[in-house]
Amino acid sequence: MDSACEILNQMVKYSETRLNATFAALADTTRRRILARLALGDTSVSDLAAPFDISLPGVTSTCAYWNEQSSSPGARKEEFIAAAWWLSR
Repeated sequence: MDSACEILNQMVKYSETRLNATFAALADTTRRRILARLALGDTSVSDLAAPFDISLPGVTSTCAYWNEQSSSPGARKEEFIAAAWWLSR
């Protein structure tokens, strides 16, 4: 319970604009599932693609999307992981 409260407290601290952008990025189910897998550690594109009906270029594109999002000003990997966790509850 403490970790859930901690994550929720962090989510509340985000600005509305950043929070909206985070949830917009997580709107796609496949993106959320790929991000959840990436949060566990590095893996190959083939392994990422295996559970999905998605091409290797599609997974590569999704990974590029997450890389772009995480390098945007104000964006942090932790925000996406926290939001994905919150959504999965």
